[in-house]
Amino acid sequence: MNRKIIFERGSWSLVRADEPEKEFVELLVRTVWGTPGKTLYQHLDTRQRIGQLQRATYINLMRSGKALAGMTLCRRTTPEGNHTADAYYIRYLSFTERLRNKKAAKNRLVPDGSFVIHPRSFIKNQLFELFSRPELIAPVSADYARAFYYAYVESENQRSLQICSAFGFQKVRSFRTLPFSRFFPKRDAGVRKIRPQEQEAIRQSVSAQHRDHHLFFPDHLFQDDHYYVLQREGQIVAGLRAMPVNWVINHLPGFSGKLTLNLVPHLPLLSRLFNPKDFRFAAFEGIYLRPGYEAEIFTLMEGVLAELGLHTGMLWLDDASERYRFFLQSGKLGLLHHLEKPSPVNILIRFADPDPATVEAYRNAPVYISALDLT
Repeated sequence: MNRKIIFERGSWSLVRADEPEKEFVELLVRTVWGTPGKTLYQHLDTRQRIGQLQRATYINLMRSGKALAGMTLCRRTTPEGNHTADAYYIRYLSFTERLRNKKAAKNRLVPDGSFVIHPRSFIKNQLFELFSRPELIAPVSADYARAFYYAYVESENQRSLQICSAFGFQKVRSFRTLPFSRFFPKRDAGVRKIRPQEQEAIRQSVSAQHRDHHLFFPDHLFQDDHYYVLQREGQIVAGLRAMPVNWVINHLPGFSGKLTLNLVPHLPLLSRLFNPKDFRFAAFEGIYLRPGYEAEIFTLMEGVLAELGLHTGMLWLDDASERYRFFLQSGKLGLLHHLEKPSPVNILIRFADPDPATVEAYRNAPVYISALDLT
């Protein structure tokens, strides 16, 4: 493992590495994600997901050689007009109980990412320096328009939003979750996995259909052979990546949430769509829609669920985009969409040089949301 000390004071150090520390991986496996007092959940695929990350850098807060906190940065090359940009997505951010405030550490309704950084602490100062200088992570190519960081924070998570604001992050857009469900998903003879010789054409088509989106990157579209297509009369009319995911839902708000957690696992039909104790679903992204065949995407989504032995899929889209409106107004998302009304998630960006024109450009165009980043 290659390590570089970014900052050191006494027994404390901020270290950059190209592989995760063992303690940090174990911390992530145990981490509860979500918004305090709202929906809280755990990812059961964490070790597998870490192995899927590409161009990842791990920033660890160490004391006496032990990792007490960590942040994972995923580097992406994304289009920005006629240029490209270096974008660093903050994939994981978690702290041990030792660094969390005592009240939060004892409260099971507070996620493990909840941590109040003292405004004058050296930790905050060093992180602020890191967010101000992306070149501390990797050299910025002269061919790139800029380098910046971005993150997703649920709109109701005020604590995390305040911390991000203190580090100079600004909201540019928001997105929402769209559940897709079928009690009895039907197979379709035209649904199959993409063939190697078809990948480049689909990559170009998906990129073209997202050319007006910021933060689009096709790096892992075909990773682990999870890309499916629908073929009609010898041509591909729809495509998407469908990654199997497994979560446990620890808490849902209100009386209805408590009822859902305790009752739904015992209802054979409804628990097919959503079993909080063992929530299995397909994470959809990288959607390709052949013009004139847009409605076929629902046939593909249902057929993929049947292939994977699942009943629910999840899709994350910029909630002011045309594609979001297309799915929302389709009337074909299924029962779970009508039962669940997820809150918006803020898309936050930290520019090293936040000129007003750049910020406005990001606010005026849709953003691509990768399922890999949320699962």
